[in-house]
Amino acid sequence: MLSFIICEDNTELRKINEEIINKIMFNNNLDYKIFSYSNYTPDLKNKIKEKSGKKVYILDIELGDYSGIEIAREIRKNDWDSFILMTTVHTELFPQVFMDKLMLFDFISKYDNYSKNFENTIKKIIRIYSANLPFVFNIRKTIYQISYEEILYLIFDKEDRKTLICTTSKYYKVSKSLKSLSTNLPDYFIRINNHCVINKNNVKNINSKGTIEFINNIKINEIIKREIKDNVFC
Repeated sequence: MLSFIICEDNTELRKINEEIINKIMFNNNLDYKIFSYSNYTPDLKNKIKEKSGKKVYILDIELGDYSGIEIAREIRKNDWDSFILMTTVHTELFPQVFMDKLMLFDFISKYDNYSKNFENTIKKIIRIYSANLPFVFNIRKTIYQISYEEILYLIFDKEDRKTLICTTSKYYKVSKSLKSLSTNLPDYFIRINNHCVINKNNVKNINSKGTIEFINNIKINEIIKREIKDNVFC
């Protein structure tokens, strides 16, 4: 599960953060929870110590007695895996935060297109988080988990009414539509036509006839538009 932990003393901004997170997560098939605080409470301190799930911290630098920077220091004492975003009206504090080596994911100004920048940052985090999850599917009641990076392409077979998943070492035939299987694929997967999705990171070459060659020398022939071809190698 993904936990969003907000520490913001501005009630209106705290609500904006929650609304943006809920809007983004509504379109993702991921379990998540939001925990909101106005300051560094004992409950927040316990949340930092918890080892369950992945965490995204949204910390206001200016919190009165205990700043967001101090909270970030507490987080980094034992946790270097969580995402930390720092929000502030004082962008001049960035050098101090940088010198603290807190490995922030982003530093967002409250005065400079805050909602848009915050939304874009959360979307980036979701893409990174999703890419590190295994790709899960089942065949005849057997559950398979594979890395997204292993996948070369997914192609829907109209005759069998199944989707073929080709990895660097194996093939799988799944009784699901391409649309349902590709819902949460990372953004380096590209739909090249109505029945085929490729992992552009594993493409070695696409020739003028539409033959796609992958890193392990497997080839497929698919109709692919020029603008999509350009996107594969951008």
